[in-house]
Formats: sequence, structure tokens, C-alpha cells
Amino acid sequence: MNIRFGIPGSQLPARDATRAVRAAEEAGFDSMWWADRLMGWLPEGPHALLDPFPLMGAAAVATGRIHLGTAVTDPLRRHPAQLAQSAVTLQQLSGGRLLLGVGCGEVAGTRPYGIPYEKPVGRLEEALQVMRALWRDGRPVDFAGEHYHLDQALCGLSAVVPAPPVWVAAHGPRTLRITGSRADGWLPTAFGPEPYREALAAVRAAAADAGRAPSAVEAGAFVWLVAGADREVARRLLEVPALRALGLLLPQGALTRTPLPEGPWGSLVPTDPRLHDLVAGIDVDELAGVIPHGSPDDIAATLAAYVDAGAEHLVLCDMSAASGRDNGLGLGYLETHAAIRDACRARLG
Repeated sequence: MNIRFGIPGSQLPARDATRAVRAAEEAGFDSMWWADRLMGWLPEGPHALLDPFPLMGAAAVATGRIHLGTAVTDPLRRHPAQLAQSAVTLQQLSGGRLLLGVGCGEVAGTRPYGIPYEKPVGRLEEALQVMRALWRDGRPVDFAGEHYHLDQALCGLSAVVPAPPVWVAAHGPRTLRITGSRADGWLPTAFGPEPYREALAAVRAAAADAGRAPSAVEAGAFVWLVAGADREVARRLLEVPALRALGLLLPQGALTRTPLPEGPWGSLVPTDPRLHDLVAGIDVDELAGVIPHGSPDDIAATLAAYVDAGAEHLVLCDMSAASGRDNGLGLGYLETHAAIRDACRARLG
């Protein structure tokens, strides 16, 4: 069974990006993914976040095998024509190793900066059409959509650089249909093997309805997790506000007892001090039922269940260091992820 494993890319200091991606490549990881965010998720931050595209450019020329992805960017802050050009630039730098992850964006990355957060799903769908059109053959493109308009527009690099695969961070019914009909990969925030299985079935059905092979969309999963010496140690880490806040980042419906039933942040932004009260309202017991936690072998058991549900590419994101406490494993960031990956591979055989 050829399951691929990825991890998040490093942030500050910027010079560590190439060191970290080389180490991940040497450790045998298949992909590294960078978030595209303008601020963190709590009022106190961290908010010093680097632009992923220059980081990925540096990573591209420093490596030769590992795939490089965005997890994820969006067409609200970045016009799809700019995304199209950035993507094929990275394709050329990396020799075809880009995985362009896109989503619908969020209030936190738009409204504080004067960018409207309106009809994000419609904008996402049109953006995929715009990028595909610009990548098609390097000829001028006309496009008349509700949100984007092109008049004899060009992306000349597309004539000499293959288009990258596009992955969509989809959770709701409409975005799942868009993923199945238009995307090359699916990268949801995972919140349980059974919900994952049901959503993947919707993606596969949408692919079939669009005349595509069900396997045309690679099934990824972005998995928040908390590693520790054992489940009890990791469970205590989840009580720390910085990790408890993961409950505010999960997709709509992930938790039944949540102060933000509408999904990540609702209409709030991460600098809003009211978020502290909302974090305190997260039920840690319910959160622990959604976030894989414990020893590498404990976590591997849940990851194997995702594979059984159809996952083909697991992006592992251990958050234990964000607690500021010792998780008892005695391993560094890369070593922790490698231990979890290896435990999962051992379970899968």
C-alpha cells in the first residue's frame, strides 16, 4: 500500500525553510506544505508568518524529490491570474513538484485587510476555471464570470511549463462537488475517519458525474494531532488554550458542543480578545475524540483508520510544541513526525 506522508513547512526564521525541507526529504517524507495566512489564530499570536510562495521557491531549488504544497492559499486575497503565474513559476523551479492547495479563504484573512468575504465558494469555483484556462495552451483567454473577468489574458509560461495539480480544501457539499469535478487532489481538515469516508464518497461521486475516473482525485487529509509519551500526557496538553483553540479551527460540524457552530472563527478575527472566552468553551473531552493524540502508535491507529476510509496522502501536523510543555517523547519536530509515520506504515504492513 503506497500511502504518501507530508508535514508542514517551517516558518521563522526564513533561512530555516531550506534546511527543514532538505531534512524532510532526507527523512523520506513525500511532501511539505506551507500555510498561506496573514495572522495566527489567537490574539497573542504568533502572527509573524512568512509568505509561502517565496519560501517554496527557495525550497524548490534546495531539493530534488519532495513535493511542495500550499495548505492552503485562496483566490480572495490572491487573484487567480496571479496564482496561475506563481504556480507555473514554482513548477519550473521545482521540476514539476508543486501541489497547489486552494480553498475558500476565511474572514481572518480578508475583512481585517479590507477584502470582502463574499460568495467564497463561487469565487473558488470560478478561480479554478480561470487558472485552468490560463494554463491550457498559452493562448489569449476570455472569461466572463460573476466574480472574475478576463479579456485576451495570457499566462505565457503555460506554453512551456506543465500545469500543476490543484488540491482543494473542501468540506461542505458544494465544495466537495467542485473538488470531484475540477480538482486533482482533496485536502480537507480531517475530523474523524467516518466523516472522512462519507465526504470522500461525495468527491468520488462528483468525479463520476463529471465523466472523470473516481481515482482522478487523490485523497489527502490534513490531520491535526498531539503527540505525547502516552494518551494521558497528550490529553493534558489539549487542555492548554493554544491547543484547545484547535476546536475553533475545525470544519463546521466537527464538534457538536462548540461556541462557533458555523465553523472556523465564525465572523470573528484572531485579534478579537473575545476568542479567549470561546476557547474556554471548547469541550476538551469532545476535542480529544476528534484530534488524534497519544504515543506515535496511538496516533497511528487513527491514521490507519483514515487509510481504511480511503486516504492516500496524510499530512501530519503535530501541535504538541505549541502547548509550551514537554510532551515526554524526547523527540524533535521532524523525529516525532517520522515516528508517527513509521508506526502507521508498520500497522498498514
